[in-house]
Amino acid sequence: MSQPIKEIVQAVIARAEHFLAMEDYRNALPCYIEAARLCQALSGDAYVRQMTMVASLHFELGQMDECLEVYRTLYDEFSAEENMAAQARVLNNMGLIHSHCGQYDEALTRYQQARELFETLDDVYHIAEQLENIGSVYREKQDYFLGLKNYHDALKLFTLIDHRGKIADLHTDVAYITAIQGNTNQALKWYQAALELYGEVGDGSKRMSVERNLQQLCVAAG
Repeated sequence: MSQPIKEIVQAVIARAEHFLAMEDYRNALPCYIEAARLCQALSGDAYVRQMTMVASLHFELGQMDECLEVYRTLYDEFSAEENMAAQARVLNNMGLIHSHCGQYDEALTRYQQARELFETLDDVYHIAEQLENIGSVYREKQDYFLGLKNYHDALKLFTLIDHRGKIADLHTDVAYITAIQGNTNQALKWYQAALELYGEVGDGSKRMSVERNLQQLCVAAG
């Protein structure tokens, strides 16, 4: 990036960050759009960073169509570069947006596409993450059989790589559906296991959330 352009970009980003610090997303957005435009022909990494901020601000402003359009633009560019890891991350983000909007079939499509790319890359953590996301979509669709299936598949992979925090999350996910299905004793066991795991990894916030769920479930069970 040439020095004059770099200085202009830095000034634009400084202005954007000023608005961002005040949570003035509406005024921050055009600054980041301008920064992305300036960076596009000069620095790929800088361009991606600014476009990611543009997508985030569209999300904060409730502009989901615009947010998805930014991600589609990034996906096309990563596809042209044959950057599968970046493509997969963008597909995951698109899945999150679709899920947030209640567009569950579209979310499933994006998560499945992301999972396939992560499988090609043999990226176990992110394969498991996509399975967890897919399970959560099925949970929202009230397809509890497929929700549990994907949660259990994700749990196996997180156990394989011994990611204790995600193992705890999956125990909570399984407990939630199990409780909805009316299997209180099993749900209590899953929550109790999650409680212990969160204690091991030192996640006090999630541990407190599980404690509340346990208390509510115990009250409901009488």
